[in-house]
Amino acid sequence: MTKKREVKAFTMTDEAGRELLVVSAPAAPTELPSVLSPAEREVVSLALLGLANEAIAMSTGRAPRTVANLLARACAKLGVRRRTELAAAVARRTRG
Repeated sequence: MTKKREVKAFTMTDEAGRELLVVSAPAAPTELPSVLSPAEREVVSLALLGLANEAIAMSTGRAPRTVANLLARACAKLGVRRRTELAAAVARRTRG
């Protein structure tokens, strides 16, 4: 049986006055590599939905720089350099 995850979306205005779409979805730690920390899994799960660092920061309550650092550490742990490579690495590791 597949467990459903609730995804919430809302708009916010950033400091520059730009309207951002923010998506909040619970992290699915069992679907992401266990080598990642819980915080890394959370930001990676949102990055894989296509959210920018600033939107992830607003959604999780973290600073944008913290989000960037968490994504960089996740990439390093998985041996990749870009978000597209990160998505492929996660897909490979979760499929077996």
